[in-house]
Amino acid sequence: MITNATLTSHIARGASARDGTASWASPSTLTARCAVDAPRQAQRFTLGATIQDASGVIYVLKPAVAGVTIKAGDRLAATVDGSAGKTYQVVFVVDRQKSGGLSHLEIFVKE
Repeated sequence: MITNATLTSHIARGASARDGTASWASPSTLTARCAVDAPRQAQRFTLGATIQDASGVIYVLKPAVAGVTIKAGDRLAATVDGSAGKTYQVVFVVDRQKSGGLSHLEIFVKE
């Protein structure tokens, strides 16, 4: 997998309060190499409204984030090589299980 960024933290979203405000867990520090890109047209066609708010997609090998469960609503921080870090909100996660390696997550995010 060609990488262009590093995932630096994961913040899990907790339960929402009665007034709709979200609670957040303490950040988990990560140092996982990943690829940050724009969603492809085929992904937008296939997933439709599910990813309509997504402005990017993060590809990360599953072994690099073993023990971390990333789900919609969570926050991720990533630093694209040569740029400042950004925080993203997770919109949708696709778990790609491949035989022979390269099993990865496609994490659709918005800034």
